[in-house]
Parts: sequence; C-alpha cells; structure tokens
Amino acid sequence: MKKTGKYCMLMLSIILTIGVSTVFSACDAKEDGTWMHCHDVQTHIMYIGIALILLSGVCLFINNKKAGIVLSLIQAVSGVMIMLLPGTLMSMCMMTTMHCWSVMKPFATVMGVLILVCSGYNLYFEIRKKD
Repeated sequence: MKKTGKYCMLMLSIILTIGVSTVFSACDAKEDGTWMHCHDVQTHIMYIGIALILLSGVCLFINNKKAGIVLSLIQAVSGVMIMLLPGTLMSMCMMTTMHCWSVMKPFATVMGVLILVCSGYNLYFEIRKKD
C-alpha cells in the first residue's frame, strides 16, 4: 500500500487547521466584542480539520482493507463538507468584500478539493489492496 497519500492527507489536514486558524481566518470580532456569523464557519472548519488529523493518524497505522476504505470515504465526505460550509451550508457576512468571503472561502474551497482528491487517491489504493 502506498503511504504517500496518507502522509499527504495528514499534511493537508494540518495545513487546513493551522491556516483557517491564522492567516486564512474569518473576520475579526466586532467593536462590542461579539463575533460575526463567519466565525462559526471558521470554528466548524477547524474542528473538521482536527478530526481529519486524527483520522489521518489512524490511517497510517491500520492495515485492514475495509477500515481503510471507510476512513477514506469519511475523509472524502469531510472534503466536500469543507467546500460547502462557507456560504452554502452556513451563512457568512452579508458583504462579499469582507475578509471571510475574499480569503477564508477560497482557501476552504481549494483545501476541500485537495482533500477530496487525496482521499480519492487513498480510496483507489485501498480498494486495490489485497487482503
């Protein structure tokens, strides 16, 4: 089994989690200290990233074909969720010129596509693996 895809998934998950928490984050807090809607989207994407880090770590140590297929499918669904969360499944700021629309949403879309491709790569090799 090729472990390249598993390490790639781990790195993508780490980049997603750190990126959405720092450079590609949502809008800052309002003057009164409350947060905008996009902050919830950022938090959800960060939690999905943490879950993907844990799943990727588990994938590195399992050799069971069925478990590998299931984990790859879960990672693929997570990639789709990352793409759909900002603006589609959860509301964000009303103005599309805000930081969340111009920075966080494109980052989440690109990372979601990369995670989806990487999980498809892993799924392909898991299906081809002999018991």
